[in-house]
Amino acid sequence: MSDNSLRSIAIVGGGVAGWMAAAVLSRILRGKTAVTLFEGAAADSALPAEIGTLPALRGFHDLRLGIDEADLLRKTGGTFRLGTWFDDWSAKGASYFHPLGEIGANMNGIAFRHHWLKLREVGTLDAFADFSVAGMAARAGKFTRPSPDKRSVLSTLDYGYHLDLERYCAYLRDLAVSNGVLRRERQVAGARQHGEDGSIAALVLDDGSEAEADFFIDCTGILIGDTLKSGFEDWSDWLPCDRMISATSPGAVDLPPYTRATAHAAGWRWRTPLQDRSGNGIAYSSAHMSEDEALAILRKSDGSGEPRRTSFRSERRKIFRDRNVVALGPAAGALEPLEGASLHMIQVGISRLAEIFPGRDPSAIEAAEDNRVVASEFERLRDFLILHYKATRRDDSAFWNHCRTMAVPEPLERKIEQFQSRGRFVLYDEETFAESSWTAVMIGQGVIPARTDPILDSFPIEQLRQQAQRMHSIIGQGADSMPPHRVFLEKYCGAKAR
Repeated sequence: MSDNSLRSIAIVGGGVAGWMAAAVLSRILRGKTAVTLFEGAAADSALPAEIGTLPALRGFHDLRLGIDEADLLRKTGGTFRLGTWFDDWSAKGASYFHPLGEIGANMNGIAFRHHWLKLREVGTLDAFADFSVAGMAARAGKFTRPSPDKRSVLSTLDYGYHLDLERYCAYLRDLAVSNGVLRRERQVAGARQHGEDGSIAALVLDDGSEAEADFFIDCTGILIGDTLKSGFEDWSDWLPCDRMISATSPGAVDLPPYTRATAHAAGWRWRTPLQDRSGNGIAYSSAHMSEDEALAILRKSDGSGEPRRTSFRSERRKIFRDRNVVALGPAAGALEPLEGASLHMIQVGISRLAEIFPGRDPSAIEAAEDNRVVASEFERLRDFLILHYKATRRDDSAFWNHCRTMAVPEPLERKIEQFQSRGRFVLYDEETFAESSWTAVMIGQGVIPARTDPILDSFPIEQLRQQAQRMHSIIGQGADSMPPHRVFLEKYCGAKAR
């Protein structure tokens, strides 16, 4: 059998997508395949300077990169993220928390959300998110790592990070270069194709020279789009924010372990806490708000640093993997930074590449499956973001009137209908977020089922109340046992957060 393994891989574009791919490939290939990254075409569209991540990145770091968490946070100024606090999304003046990880636990063989909804019908009840360790800890500004003891309520804790994008890229770059990746600071001007099948034979650099490789990872769009002509599927009707302005401010005194997302008349603004500063930004629809108006809102929310302006469009590439090219990062598509979406899709693309690794003779069957799975991941994550806009009672601006009344993709429409009817969920393959997250956002945005599980009608309401109170008390005790977020960081990774 002939050797079909790749001899060389070229990565076009640095940024977090390029260096994350380089770091992973250099580790799994162990020097058997030459990996070169052309950094001159770096691009990190739709990613702010300070990013929030999802829990899946921790597993990715462990499995793919062998990253020590304390070392990462120490060198990047990162903090822990228990979820997102939403203000003014479902209605002006309304707030809710979307915690990462489990919310409640099944009781009487029935999902906890039905118990919560049933008790809501008969009187006041603690907030849905307060039945999660992450929710209670976030409210108190506390953090600890999950307990390995499955009997402990702290074992249900889940978390992501807040990271400085530039320092995170540098961290990944150092990993990749130390494992043998060749870094070339050259601009890629185009590509030369093989005549027989149109695959890429070589990159054409800005000085006219060429760089040949067996396989290419495109983080800019110059190969998958400009050369191989794969277009985009436009989602801007559902996700109309197309501009971002970000700026930094001095670090928060309380260092909250969560991201804050506050809706405004034409989009939303965020606050992301790092050890030495806070990232502030605003996402808005240029069809509904001017840049000057957006900048004024950002300045009012304490974005005191030099503003960084970004244009983007929510979209995905129609084909991600074509012949001997795979698209990652901005070349694959863009989603606004709400809920850590953009960085997560980079991680998904790299994981798929590692799982269905190509040879020198590209397989159309493998590429088709890769394209199907990544497209599905993009679409399920897209629908989760759309839910935040669609499920609103706001009618105070043209932007929110558009969002509230727009038709949504059929899978999301079915999800909303099923939940509104009986509190049930339709989950598909390649879902990024679990039922607990969908429930938190549905309830937080004001989507309340017309009926709960009828089996609960056979239980005395006082029994249900006592069970919920016991659960709430145990969760509260677990959160109370945690140290303040800042104190945990100082002890865990030697961070001197200011």
